[in-house]
Amino acid sequence: MFLSSAGALWAQSGSTDFRGMAVHYFSQNDYEKAAIYYLKLWEETKKTGDFEKYYTCLLELKMYKEAEKLIKKELKKKNVQLTTYLLYGDLFAHQDNDSKAMQQYELAVRNINSYHSFSQISQLANGLQIRSKIDLAINAYQKAQKVSSNPVSYSIRIGELYGVQGKTELMIREFLLMLETNVGYRNQVQNALSRSIDFKVNLKETELLRIELLRLTQKHPGKTIYNEMLIWLFEQKGDFKSAYVQVKAQDRKLRANGKRVFEFGEVCSNNESYDLALEAFQYVIDLGKENKYYRTANYRSLNTLKKKITNSSSYSKEDLLNLESKYNFTLDEVGRAPHSINTMMELGHLQGFYLQKFSSAIAILEETITLAARVPKVQGKCKLLLADVLLISGEIWDASLYYSQVDKAFKEDVLSHEAKFKNAKIFYYTANFALALSQLDVLKSSTQKLIANDAMELSLLITDNLALDTTANTMRMYAEADLLISQHRYEEAIAKFDSINSTLPYHSLNDEILMKKYEIDFRKQNYDEAAARLTEIVTKYGEDILADNALFLLGEMHQNIFKDKIRAADYYKNLFLNYTGSMFGIEAKKRYRKLTENMPGASEFKEIE
Repeated sequence: MFLSSAGALWAQSGSTDFRGMAVHYFSQNDYEKAAIYYLKLWEETKKTGDFEKYYTCLLELKMYKEAEKLIKKELKKKNVQLTTYLLYGDLFAHQDNDSKAMQQYELAVRNINSYHSFSQISQLANGLQIRSKIDLAINAYQKAQKVSSNPVSYSIRIGELYGVQGKTELMIREFLLMLETNVGYRNQVQNALSRSIDFKVNLKETELLRIELLRLTQKHPGKTIYNEMLIWLFEQKGDFKSAYVQVKAQDRKLRANGKRVFEFGEVCSNNESYDLALEAFQYVIDLGKENKYYRTANYRSLNTLKKKITNSSSYSKEDLLNLESKYNFTLDEVGRAPHSINTMMELGHLQGFYLQKFSSAIAILEETITLAARVPKVQGKCKLLLADVLLISGEIWDASLYYSQVDKAFKEDVLSHEAKFKNAKIFYYTANFALALSQLDVLKSSTQKLIANDAMELSLLITDNLALDTTANTMRMYAEADLLISQHRYEEAIAKFDSINSTLPYHSLNDEILMKKYEIDFRKQNYDEAAARLTEIVTKYGEDILADNALFLLGEMHQNIFKDKIRAADYYKNLFLNYTGSMFGIEAKKRYRKLTENMPGASEFKEIE
């Protein structure tokens, strides 16, 4: 059948790549032509893949006698591939002889022995799964596991197949069986469980895992691994309160002297579960001053409390003053020394950025610079923070001096890039736009993506608006107002922006001014006004470069401050649908998915994707 057309095809293809032709015809379901090329390839390469494709062509063409003759010849060879039995089974399946097909599939499993490699077993099981013979695929792994030297070598694969069948309890037990053999499999088991169960959505499956872990905890009271897995599960669910109960019990049981509770406090703090983090750190502090984690727990407790207050949408001046008092009390107790530099920096940041106690902030940060003399990088960070406070306090050129010192001392380090960018902003604030642009041009190629993006944005702001303003007066006023914002002189900044708006009501900076007014309102916790500024940007300047920023910020505000998930999701959806080139697009999709996964019509997202 093929010989009659083969010559014509060879003539047509000439020196053409046979594989390319084979793939092309196979993808077009032109099995007659594809078979000619795959036969030629198989004769030349003896590759299993080429044989399988040729054999598949024969089956599709209903050339069953030729296919059977071919497969029987393959089965007589030494070290026959297990998947060859699957191909023989396919011959019967194509002829609707399911019982004979199943005989061949089962024969493949029966022929498994200890000499077969992991990849050979996996190929067979995958082949069975593709043919919807999942029970047989599980049997294949179980047979391989019995003849293997490792009793859990295929447990992950077996468990995942149970998951495909919806047999969650069997899946969980198969995964956890690995821990009974060797606790070193913990990471593999946790990864397998995470892939198979969404702990925040699949509540039934999550509860089954919790029950099984509790059962194993009671069955093996001397093994801590199941307690650790239970803690891990609660953390994945975001149920830190339940996890804390287990952590405290385990810490006491292991006589860990607060180590496990301290580590758990870190996890809570990083996940913004501030109250529980503070409770955990206080537990360690209450163990006494002789405890090795006492001092660090004090530091982390203060740091967490600071994050809790400053990340809140409604903190008061009294909250800040109470926090300052706690910092001073702790530093008086532990001493102002190299081990407390981070805490001193945090106090300086609190005093300079939030309380406007500039002289106190400058004094303590100058002290940290002296204490960090033997650790240059830490000293560099102290200088950057001091410069930031000096800038806020109005000592702009003193700030520039410190930025220059850090830039010079840490060439090509992230500290240098950060310092150079902040110095470029000083030149921008003082209307030295040419010098600012020269610095920003260097930073556009920074390996630090955020700095490079910020440099690009500021550079575009300057160049785009200078091109429209030959005198640079408007740009100078805008930069001066921007500096006032940095110095927390918000009313003066608003007045200067309003002056630009009244003089030039249609200037290209108007959307930028709205964004700056949003920043001021947000810092002052005037959240309704802040949201209104962003809405105006989207409404009036939807085609300009800040529209996607405004949508993303509106989504964040409604998600985190107004606690309106539906509106937040709408803003994120608007962004990734209508601003496809936005750098916020991917993150907006993630947040939209997370916000809508439990809402009615959550499948809409899949349609959108």
